[in-house]
Amino acid sequence: MKWSLSQLKKYTNHSLELDEKVQFNEISNRRDVVSIGVTSVGGTMHVGSTRVTFNLDIETSIVMLDSRTTEEITVPISVQSTEIFDELQDPDEESDDNIHFVDHTIDLTAIVRELIVISIPTQYTKSETLVESSGENWSVISEEDLEKSSESEEKAIDPRLSKLQSLFGDVEKESKED
Repeated sequence: MKWSLSQLKKYTNHSLELDEKVQFNEISNRRDVVSIGVTSVGGTMHVGSTRVTFNLDIETSIVMLDSRTTEEITVPISVQSTEIFDELQDPDEESDDNIHFVDHTIDLTAIVRELIVISIPTQYTKSETLVESSGENWSVISEEDLEKSSESEEKAIDPRLSKLQSLFGDVEKESKED
């Protein structure tokens, strides 16, 4: 996925179709990312007089560790992006992240890699159930159990506060009478 500007000049004011397959050996240094499959890069490339615009459709799959069970699972990645290469763009000038300065050659490999890396989820799981876990003075409970325990806590009144309950009964009677 590398082109020289001199190659592309003969296609000025034309659009070309992209259909490339790329195999990255390693995509990220994250410990939960095990491997990456073959990456398909498709889309269009429009060559202008000073700019080359790529409308990219990137499809790949990443094998990573399930965030709950630590089993290996396959995560599909799909990215759409528009990248612009401009030979008149000043490389020191800050501009849009999608506009890149080009000197002699256009290399999409680093950009495709970056687009994939930022699309990798921070955590991913296929498991619908929570891993049962507990520790000293704590445990993980389901939402249903939480609702049941909060209902029973509302009904149970601390015996030390039972005398105060009689005061609330008098306040409720007075507000009804007014």
